[in-house]
Amino acid sequence: MERRVQCITQNWQRNQMITILTATFNRRILLTRLFESLLCQRCLDFEWVIIDDGSTDGTEDEAQVMIQRALGIFTVRYFVKTNEGKHRAINFGVKKSLGEYVFIVDSDDMLPVNSIETILKWISEVDSDNMFAGVSGLKQMMDGRLLVEDRLPGRSYVDATNLDRDKYGLVYDCAEVYKTSVLEKYPFPEFEGEKFISEISSWNAIARDGLKLRWHFEPVYFCEYQRDGLSANIQVTLSANLKGFAFVVNNEIPSCRLKKRFAYIGQFSAAANCRGLSNSQAAKYLNIFLFEYILVSKLYSMKH
Repeated sequence: MERRVQCITQNWQRNQMITILTATFNRRILLTRLFESLLCQRCLDFEWVIIDDGSTDGTEDEAQVMIQRALGIFTVRYFVKTNEGKHRAINFGVKKSLGEYVFIVDSDDMLPVNSIETILKWISEVDSDNMFAGVSGLKQMMDGRLLVEDRLPGRSYVDATNLDRDKYGLVYDCAEVYKTSVLEKYPFPEFEGEKFISEISSWNAIARDGLKLRWHFEPVYFCEYQRDGLSANIQVTLSANLKGFAFVVNNEIPSCRLKKRFAYIGQFSAAANCRGLSNSQAAKYLNIFLFEYILVSKLYSMKH
């Protein structure tokens, strides 16, 4: 079900504007905090698309207030849909986006005042190159601490696919901004009855087709990990969404190194155990020999 509550309607075509895309579920107060950070942006060349994934906490009323407050400053468009998970909300939101680039910003996070200004600067350097899917900057905690301590010495950016991140030490959460057309071509896979799938299901599909990001080392994102968020409860989340998790693992293990293969299978075994799956059932999910699954799951459980 989709219900369009209110938006500022103009006959805009896609242009150089960025769509800030936020999927939210029962985060009314935190959503307001994000809104305040958008009001403070030095560059206002963006729209904000909110996809309400079935909230019951008054998010809709708060959205109406924000829409009115943003009049004449930037456009806010708000949509309500049935609760089906963040990845479906993002897929839905990409289709509604009017910007040429989509910046996914979680409802419990914020943007520094120069975020959009900085992103547009980096986009201008790669926009004409069809081998680039977008750009990506750094995330920092609310107190200003960066999620990365060491950057590549003497370099302000790296051009690489999402699959090459380990090679360059890009092993921390980043703030990716993708071309809208790319996200339309590579939506997050959806599995019936499941409400979560890792972002790498789409990011690595983009990378496997050779499309790069320009990974720069300027902060563009304030993050805060909530106790009830996906990151804090990842094991429970994965166990409840095994088909999506298996999809990710099956796409990653054929080309990854032995250590990473061990980690993927081990993580899946932990999630499968939470669901009460037998070893043979779990091995079938991953299309691997039962012997390998049992061996890896035992070794993984011993280390964790």
